[in-house]
Amino acid sequence: MSNTTVNAVQLELAIRQLEKRNTAQRESLAEFVKYYREFEKKEKLDRNRHIELICMKLEDVYYGRTKRLMINVPPRSLKTQIVSIAFPAWCL
Repeated sequence: MSNTTVNAVQLELAIRQLEKRNTAQRESLAEFVKYYREFEKKEKLDRNRHIELICMKLEDVYYGRTKRLMINVPPRSLKTQIVSIAFPAWCL
């Protein structure tokens, strides 16, 4: 294989991986929050149950399955980052 062919294959693979990641972020708030934390804050996000649960309940609000939602978690648990920053961005 020539160098040009190898580069074209690598480019196509990179494009497919980006499309797959973007689709996952559009469909899942949890994936979007993970991407947001890694991109904006330059930190790796540990996927804890409370983050998954908050994202799942916010998705229910977005899709109209839940009309009211109150989130009570201790400070420093990413509640503000998820609810006030990432969720409105994901909705848009």
